[in-house]
Formats: sequence, C-alpha cells, structure tokens
Amino acid sequence: MGLSALAAAVPIFTLLYLLAAKRTPAWKAVLLGLGAACVIALAVQRMPLGLALSAIGCGAAFGLPNHVALTEGQAQEVRGKRGLPPGATFTCLQGLVKRAPSWTKLLAASA
Repeated sequence: MGLSALAAAVPIFTLLYLLAAKRTPAWKAVLLGLGAACVIALAVQRMPLGLALSAIGCGAAFGLPNHVALTEGQAQEVRGKRGLPPGATFTCLQGLVKRAPSWTKLLAASA
C-alpha cells in the first residue's frame, strides 16, 4: 500500500478507534476525524485551504439536510396517517414519508 493511501486511511482509523476503543460520543469522534482529515489534506496532500474549506462545506450541505428530526406532535401525526400504533418509533429521512410510505412502516416494524 502506498504512503498516500495510508495517509488517507488515517481519518477513518481515527474515527473507528475513537468510537470502538475510546467509546467517544459519535459527534465528538466525527469532529476529530474531520480534524484528522483536514490535517492530512493540508499537510500531506498539500490541498489549498480554500479548497479544503469548500469540501467541508459541500460535505455538510450534502449530509446534514438528510436527517430530519420530528417533534412528538409530528410523529403522532405520521403514526396516525400510516396506521401505526401510538408507541411506534421510526427513522425518517428527508421526504421519506412522502415518497415511500411503505418504508415508514418497514422502519417502524424494525425499530
């Protein structure tokens, strides 16, 4: 394995080590993994700072909006519309309830 590939694996190893061995909360592990990725990109790969910041922004813009938190009132409304029992829990990705109601039931059953 080349040194470049080994350097690129450091952020992943950092994330896995923090999650598995150190039992760090996921949000902290992700931020530290991001920090490791930035150090590798800037120091080892010699990526320009503006491009690194742009990549972080694009990644955040792509990943963050896909996670939707429902209030309890919204969750009750979805349960009622989909015929789910009152205590059913489910995971809902952005637009999933509107696009694929059968997935909501599947996710509710698996939880």
